[in-house]
Amino acid sequence: MQEALRADPTSVAAWSLACRLSTTRAEQRYCLERILELEPEHAGARRALAQLQTTPTEPAPPGALPPPGRPPLLDFLLFPLTWLLRSPVWLISGLVGLLVLGGLVYLRANTDFFGLAGPDFNSLTISADYQELAAGDFYWQVTYEKPTRSEFEGLIRYIGPIRERTARILTHDILVTSGDYANPALVRTRVSNHHFTWWAASQPQGRINLLHTVPANEEIYRQLLELREGDEVVITGVEILQIKAYRRDGTYLGEWHDTGCNTLLVESVRRVAAAGP
Repeated sequence: MQEALRADPTSVAAWSLACRLSTTRAEQRYCLERILELEPEHAGARRALAQLQTTPTEPAPPGALPPPGRPPLLDFLLFPLTWLLRSPVWLISGLVGLLVLGGLVYLRANTDFFGLAGPDFNSLTISADYQELAAGDFYWQVTYEKPTRSEFEGLIRYIGPIRERTARILTHDILVTSGDYANPALVRTRVSNHHFTWWAASQPQGRINLLHTVPANEEIYRQLLELREGDEVVITGVEILQIKAYRRDGTYLGEWHDTGCNTLLVESVRRVAAAGP
């Protein structure tokens, strides 16, 4: 057969015989394609090639290696992306909306997310001089503004969680107001990125303090989690100037500086009156 094709590679009959003698689909396809190159209107070759292309692939012989492709682990890792790309627009929009909403809840809601946010206050220890706090795999060196305790009394106009990687022991931003500052009709307030601003038509009377809280124990932490905007409270503790964060192995993580607000090691929380309905 090979001699005939070498003698006359333009022989349609020789290629037809080669196709009948072929033992694999690839060889048959090759022969049929050569026939159609020589005789494009060859009806038999066209039918055979069409049938060959629509016939299921032959099963691989026992022991044959699988065709090359992506490893199963890569397919597993890429599945969420491929599933998302094949999903309808409304489903993708819904998932994006849920992610955005979840992010807002994480940054704004007064919750510890079932203990996943913040350090383990059950294991919190405070040194005798109050200058080192430790919990779990972290510890913090603390410098105070003054040795005496401070008391903050008034209406909460903002409360939200602090989510700082290097200062995980900080749990809340709480805006405590009194006098004109507690009246939304007289003074507008805003808290963003651990700072507050206020607006009023004239100079207000009273006090306004943004507390960055460090609970002294688990009980204080739980009391802070129960607070809501509109509550009237009395919060007492020692004012902090600086916090340096470390891992237990001594790795330095960063520091927190009080910049005009009131970072406070909270020792007591008393809710005088709860927010209205």
